[in-house]
Amino acid sequence: MSDDSSRPAKRTRQACEGCRRKKTRCPGEQPACSLCVRLGQICSYGDGSRAADSDQSVSERLRSLESKMDMMLNGHFYPSPHHVNDGGAAAPPRSWALPPKHVTDNLIILYDERCNYQPLPLFNSDFARTCQDRDQELLDMIFAIALQLPNRQGATFDIDSSAEYAKRACYSVTKKLSSGGIGLSTIQTMCLLSFWEFTDGQKEHAWLHLNTALWLAQHSGLTKEPEWEVHSIELEERRRCAWSLYILGRMSGLMPKLATFTCRFPGATDPLINSPEPQVSDDEIIIANNIRLYDIWEKVQNFSAESNAEAGKSLWTGDSEYGSIISALMEYESQFPDEHRFSEHTSGNFKDNRAYWAPWFSIQFMYHAILCVLNHPFLLSIRLDPIKESSPRTFKQTTADLAKLHSYWAFRFTSVAKEFGYAVADPLIAYAVTIAATIFDHYRLSRTTLAESREKHYRATSNGHRPLK
Repeated sequence: MSDDSSRPAKRTRQACEGCRRKKTRCPGEQPACSLCVRLGQICSYGDGSRAADSDQSVSERLRSLESKMDMMLNGHFYPSPHHVNDGGAAAPPRSWALPPKHVTDNLIILYDERCNYQPLPLFNSDFARTCQDRDQELLDMIFAIALQLPNRQGATFDIDSSAEYAKRACYSVTKKLSSGGIGLSTIQTMCLLSFWEFTDGQKEHAWLHLNTALWLAQHSGLTKEPEWEVHSIELEERRRCAWSLYILGRMSGLMPKLATFTCRFPGATDPLINSPEPQVSDDEIIIANNIRLYDIWEKVQNFSAESNAEAGKSLWTGDSEYGSIISALMEYESQFPDEHRFSEHTSGNFKDNRAYWAPWFSIQFMYHAILCVLNHPFLLSIRLDPIKESSPRTFKQTTADLAKLHSYWAFRFTSVAKEFGYAVADPLIAYAVTIAATIFDHYRLSRTTLAESREKHYRATSNGHRPLK
């Protein structure tokens, strides 16, 4: 009888992690099995045991980051805008292989077409052509976000692969934080990681990584104009990273009062250019207006979150929170350029320019979502319940009309996006449509209840009159 060492390994031990998790038959090729390659997912082989350090708890991460912050404050932080991947980042906890180049190329194209500018303007239009030269942790986060979306054929990638890429990127960033080799690419990665966690419902992790990214951005000078000479391409990416962090903080409602942004924002005049009338592109104008609207969106989120605490306070006065937000929104609308407003003829001018149309659609949906939240019958019922007897009927009717009107427009723009052939991936747009749907259901059910009540009253009245005949 042969000993155990001469026996072939069992099929379960030969299987990769992905096939083992799905309980499918694994071909067993290494470094990547043909099944994972065909599905476009990560193929990794474990060492036969679950590494304890592969799944760090939140508390361990916090302790680790605290120690790294102390190290940086003591002078070990070396922010360099020219930092490139020098191979110093440690390898991930277990061995695994990247998908073939044609798969990663498709993921990069998918991110560029569906995710860039939706909502973060992190990269310019040349991003796809230069992406392969990026640091690996940034590519990992790009793959993680792209894998959340259906591909061109409508098939959905393995969502577990998205989480694996995000985990790998997080591990690499943590290693760089430990070594002090922080550059622009690291902050870009943390920005995308926070966005991925926010869309995945991991708000605590998103808060943690957004705070860290903002701290790094501020202390590396990313939130202000550089005082040293920077190449124009790198300068644009620095600014775009700052814009994206600004948007992400206000979009998620996690914006800490930590970073002060003094860098040039889109649409602003560059003081270094000696031109009496600087030309600003349509792309910059629309991105600038999109960022401005996020400031109002942050106030709306606070308005919604404080509904219980602020119950009983009048909303119809000019100095109320409701009134100040409406005033800010009207001021925003009055300054919005007429040539960029929506009209029935806009679709005829549509071109494949995602840098313009992604923030344009974001503005349309966010504007109506703001008014839907402010006038949502559920939130107003909470705030006005203690003073419902003294609330003006005109105010109640006006808010009801506004809620109905802007919920209609939120649905209308979903049809416009479809007519344009615009593929929506912005989570805020999905949120706006969801809010509109709850308003629609509220009034639909209210009408049904009212109709049933009237019918019941009519029948009771009719039955009472019959004996008089």
